[in-house]
Amino acid sequence: AEDAVYGGEMSAHHYFRDFAYCDSGMIPWLLVAALVSRSGHTLGELVHVETIADALPADTPDCAIAWSLGGLQILSSPIAPCPLILLSSTARFCGDETGWPGLPAANLRALKKLFRRDPALALRQFHRLCAGPSLSEADLLQRTQASLELGLSTLDYGLHLLETLDARTSAPGFPAPVLVLHGAHDQVIPLAAAEATARLLPRARLIVHPDLGHDLPLQAPEWVAAHIREFLNNPP
Repeated sequence: AEDAVYGGEMSAHHYFRDFAYCDSGMIPWLLVAALVSRSGHTLGELVHVETIADALPADTPDCAIAWSLGGLQILSSPIAPCPLILLSSTARFCGDETGWPGLPAANLRALKKLFRRDPALALRQFHRLCAGPSLSEADLLQRTQASLELGLSTLDYGLHLLETLDARTSAPGFPAPVLVLHGAHDQVIPLAAAEATARLLPRARLIVHPDLGHDLPLQAPEWVAAHIREFLNNPP
């Protein structure tokens, strides 16, 4: 998105508009320290979404853009709703006995088991699944290493959230407009799950990229940005 206040990557790169979009890992920790100081909560307490929501300013942002697990967290949270863009996301990650078209739960359990035995191999397989065969070996190695730098406990907690978060009950009450952007060939979150999520949301617009998968914002940033601009100018 043009003129964004902030951009970031899972590999711990942070870009702030007020810092000329220069990569800085120091600014986020300064902001976190300030939040801890203002809120009166410990950092451990602030990990919980509900506590963060209480500590943040009351102003509603112009929009929220969330990729994959981030979208699931927002749909599951009590944060005041604003226009939301879901990139390759879903209201429930795993399929279940209700027929929800998510990733088979057995697949996630297998990934968790492999992660605890060989984290690097599990991450290589995950990133390959996200990007597909077009990802070079050098880029695959870089992504794997960047993910490992997040820390094993952080990654394990992410797997826990994928397994447990379920926004299917709260999604029908989400009052703000939602843009759902998804790749037709997503092997992490099936297109059917995005379609089911869009049906749950009362003001959703689903747009599908016919050629890409889970790495939609990385492989087609111009396509994503164009649809976000159109959505914000003409919300459903």
